[in-house]
Amino acid sequence: MDRRTALGLLVALDPLSALAQDLTPARPLPWRLRSRFWMNLHHVLAELVQADSELAAWRQPQGWSDAEGRAWQAAQHRYREAFAEADIPFDERFQALRLALLGIADAQPLPTLAPALHPFGQALEEAAGPYRRHLWSGHAVLNEAWIQQAQPLLNRHGLLLRERLEAVLQPALPEYIPVDVVAYAANFSGAYTHPGPAHTIMPSTRKSYQGAASLEMLFHEACHTGMDSRLISDINALLAPRGLRDQRGLWHATQFFTVGHLAQRVLAEAGRAYVPYGQRWRVLQRAWPFAIAPLEAHWLPYLEGRNSRDEALAALVEASYPA
Repeated sequence: MDRRTALGLLVALDPLSALAQDLTPARPLPWRLRSRFWMNLHHVLAELVQADSELAAWRQPQGWSDAEGRAWQAAQHRYREAFAEADIPFDERFQALRLALLGIADAQPLPTLAPALHPFGQALEEAAGPYRRHLWSGHAVLNEAWIQQAQPLLNRHGLLLRERLEAVLQPALPEYIPVDVVAYAANFSGAYTHPGPAHTIMPSTRKSYQGAASLEMLFHEACHTGMDSRLISDINALLAPRGLRDQRGLWHATQFFTVGHLAQRVLAEAGRAYVPYGQRWRVLQRAWPFAIAPLEAHWLPYLEGRNSRDEALAALVEASYPA
């Protein structure tokens, strides 16, 4: 029985109880979008030392004082030695420092860091003055602009989209997800999320994250807080009798497809046309081309209420991993 049918029966049997249910405040949305100095600087320094960084011109900026230039170069040197070849979302030292900076407001000093992180704390302190004087105000404006486009979309569509996504994937979203909006995430794939504690890094300058895509990407990243755990385990359980695991990333393709489709439907119901992120930017075609036809043939009917989850997932796995 779906929620609407249940509420209809409740009204017929007990109007006062139904009224009380309707007046119960909705569960607050979990996201807290913010732009903070230290978290931005941490990611800007990591971005600078990536080989393909679009910030190459800022490695040796013109017009700064000699002291600022030396401090900037020294900070980059420390980050380059540690993170130039790192997979930033999974690098233990980088993420330990992210956690240490998680609650630090702009005007606060750096916290006491573990000994292994001292060189990076020194780098942040060296770079803080030049970054604040020359780059931070511009980055803060870009971050705030992204927040100002994303927050109204969350306010208008977030409750309905969360309800539908939780019904499909079934684990609930956490109660609190801080989202640090940074100018650059130092990650080729864009935003990233860690589940414990839940925390998202969202790059404001990424072209593909603008407009209504900001809504989809906030929900997509939120799935990585553990909401995708049942999907992952169920896919692997279906593959286990054949001695297989989901090495092709079917779970991630399914998550992309699901969030994009539900976001498209919610926005369409509000009169707004939207092309899902994975479709517009050809993410599925590039990362999981094997999954496109199975998702459309077997998972889409479930999302549209024409099939059960168990039947849809079994068929999806079978088509994606044919014998």
